[in-house]
Amino acid sequence: MREVNRGRVIHVDAVMQPLSADHAINGATIVAGSSVEDAIKIIAREGHRDLVVIDPAGMPLGTVDLKRLASAAVSLH
Repeated sequence: MREVNRGRVIHVDAVMQPLSADHAINGATIVAGSSVEDAIKIIAREGHRDLVVIDPAGMPLGTVDLKRLASAAVSLH
């Protein structure tokens, strides 16, 4: 049986946390429905602490950080 690459299957909006009122939107965003793998690539490439998850209209929905993304991407046995 083949293993599933969880980072490609799980979407960021499935693992995001609510956006706190004092969270600064620093331009680091990702559209809801994007993969965890894509989010990790953005954080690694651009050096952000976290990403704000936005809807297609650009409205903020929540936030994800590298720790949460990495946890979602790996299956712990």
